[in-house]
Amino acid sequence: MERSPFGYALRALRDNRARAEAVGINAFGHLLLAFVISGALSGLAGALQGALQRSVFPDYLFWTRSAEAILATILGGSGVFLGPAI
Repeated sequence: MERSPFGYALRALRDNRARAEAVGINAFGHLLLAFVISGALSGLAGALQGALQRSVFPDYLFWTRSAEAILATILGGSGVFLGPAI
């Protein structure tokens, strides 16, 4: 997906939104689609986690649960695939 036209459009929007809009990229549409895909995959991951553990607890909604992934990425490095896992 990174080398698809959609991926190139997202990369152009990340680098310079005004320039991307000037060459004809629909910024709102592409960003909305990226947001919808992200939300759908996150919802699927949450549903699979609940099914795998056979239980869902309210403490999963606390901010520290989402901070774990961010801290792992910061400490392990975002450019390395196995960095956050280590």
